[in-house]
Amino acid sequence: MAISFIKSGDGTISTFIQGKSYVVPTNHHFYVQILEALKKDDEVEFVKLANLKEKVESFAKDVVSGPAYTKLIEVKDDVVFDKGKELHNVITSKILDYIKEGLSPTSLINFLEKLMKNPSKHSVDQLFNFLEHKFLPIHEDGDFFGYKRVRNDYMDFHTGTISNTVGTTVEVERNTVDDDYSVDCSYGLHVGTRDYVMNFHGGDPNSRVLLVKVNPADVVSVPKYDSTKMRVCRYFVFEELDNKEFGINSTVY
Repeated sequence: MAISFIKSGDGTISTFIQGKSYVVPTNHHFYVQILEALKKDDEVEFVKLANLKEKVESFAKDVVSGPAYTKLIEVKDDVVFDKGKELHNVITSKILDYIKEGLSPTSLINFLEKLMKNPSKHSVDQLFNFLEHKFLPIHEDGDFFGYKRVRNDYMDFHTGTISNTVGTTVEVERNTVDDDYSVDCSYGLHVGTRDYVMNFHGGDPNSRVLLVKVNPADVVSVPKYDSTKMRVCRYFVFEELDNKEFGINSTVY
C-alpha cells in the first residue's frame, strides 16, 4: 500500500503511518534516506529512520552501562538531554552522524557518559574537539588513545621515577595536576599527539614510544592554544610501538 503523505514547499514531509503522525523537516539527520523510503513506499524503513528519538535511545540503552543512567537519557528535537540538561552538542551531533552513515556510535556514547563525569567544564567542552582535530581515536569502551615517549627503561623523562611498562596504570592525585589550560607546560601527567611524540626529546632513538588509553573523566587540562598535549591524572599503558615505524612516521593520509 502506498504511503499517504504531503511534501511542503520547504521540503517538510508529513505522513500518517500505523496510527502515528510523522513530520520530517529537511534538517532531519536521515532526511535523504527517509525520502528514498517514501519513494519505495517502505513503511518499515520510513518509521525506523523518522523516529530519531527511539533510534538514539535504543542505542543508548544497549550501550551505556547501568539502567539507572539510561533512564535519564532523553532525546528531543535532535538534542540529547541528561537529567533534563542539554548534553554536549558537538558529540551529540557526531553520534547522529555516525548512525546516519551506518557507523556504530557505541564508542561515542560511552565516551559521552564518561566525559559527563569530568568535574572540569572546560575539559567537557573542549576535549572532543581536541581529539578530532588531533586525530586521536576513541576506543569502543569510551576511552581515547594518546601517545607518550619514555626512557629506554620505561621510566618518564622528567622525574625518572614513574614506570610506564605495558599494562601499567599510571595515576596521580587530580588536585596535583595544573588545571590552567592557558599554560602549556606544567605539573601533571602528559598525553600527546603524534606530533608531540615525534618531537619529544628530539625523537631520541634510544627511547620508547607508547600508546596509552585515557578515560575522558581523567582529563584535567585541555590546551587553550594549538598544543600537542594535554594534562591528565591517570592513563593506562596500552601498547608499545616500534620507535622507528610506530604508525606515526608511516601514517597514510
